[in-house]
Amino acid sequence: MVNQHLTKKDGKYSSKFDANFRKPKDQFISDLVALARQGWAIYYGLFSNNDIFDVLPALIRHEAAVRRKPAVISVADATGSGVRNVQPTVPWSLIYDIPMKKDTHADFEICPSLEKFCSTDHPNDIPPMCPEPNHPSNTLCPFGFWGLSCVIELPPSTESPFSTLDQWSWPFRVAMAMDPNLKAELSERHLANLSQRIPSANLVSRSCSDSDSVATLLIERPVDIAYLYCHGGYDTDDAQPFLCFGESKLYPTDLGAWRVEKWTFRDHSPTQPLVVLNGCGTVEFNTHSLANFVDGFVGRCGAAGLIGTEITVEQGLAGFAFELLLENARSGCTVGEALRNLRWVLASRGNTMGFAYTLYCMAGLRFGATTPARELEGDGD
Repeated sequence: MVNQHLTKKDGKYSSKFDANFRKPKDQFISDLVALARQGWAIYYGLFSNNDIFDVLPALIRHEAAVRRKPAVISVADATGSGVRNVQPTVPWSLIYDIPMKKDTHADFEICPSLEKFCSTDHPNDIPPMCPEPNHPSNTLCPFGFWGLSCVIELPPSTESPFSTLDQWSWPFRVAMAMDPNLKAELSERHLANLSQRIPSANLVSRSCSDSDSVATLLIERPVDIAYLYCHGGYDTDDAQPFLCFGESKLYPTDLGAWRVEKWTFRDHSPTQPLVVLNGCGTVEFNTHSLANFVDGFVGRCGAAGLIGTEITVEQGLAGFAFELLLENARSGCTVGEALRNLRWVLASRGNTMGFAYTLYCMAGLRFGATTPARELEGDGD
């Protein structure tokens, strides 16, 4: 997926999208069919039991038709069946359940739904399933992707699972920790866009140069969304991802120290926030991973859930994705529906990067309807 949205030259990445994060239709179709071939290979390899392999796509569509809502797929114990050093590598949102030939020279049909539903910026107009009755093999349909057809939840292992609805109400109280080494122009634009959406008393932003300043910001007042906007990477020596703040790195294992020092959401806040990690590969797992931010923020620090990225993301697009998430969430939908809507809005721009964002919590956690303003103590920085 990285090659679909970034070009690397002289060690630096540049975006393949235009200023509005769009791609032409022909390039979008090319990107989508490449992902469909990969997604079908994942489906084929993941469900070796033929009873499941044969009927699962039909069951998903049947549930959507009966409930008149997107089917909900729950991935049990997504961070390793309780074993912290065994991690999956399945990109669940990219699974494609319509057979697609791997041969790039093979012809394929385009479902009418691609034109109809990948051209609207109004995700509420998207049906819960494709209205076309049949999908023969080698059909490219957006509803073949689980990330577009379904609501996917990956509840992390935790001693205190959080399942209460109506947790976060608009206007959301957001604490935003920013890496000062990000591109200043893009950071300023992103912050300005957020300031137009969120009342000033409900948005606290701070440039953080070390992990202690991040911890202080996130727990000094009640928040609904703990937002970390930063560079990210993966330390192969320590087998864990990290977040960059200035010249310092925040590792998942550092969150264990926060817990020992009583520096967590559960210790200091009456609310359990949704954590959003908006950097490169913030929830990247592999079979060698020693620790991860999902277990750290949810299991150790008491967050209600986490949204993170699977791959490298361009800074401007990352900021735009979070802004879309807020726009979709303020209507009172669930967090799972908000993320599905985000993918559809990006797809309407010929942009496949919505697949890069993954939800780790119960998808039914609800962004509540508008309530009287709840102000944070103090003003934004």
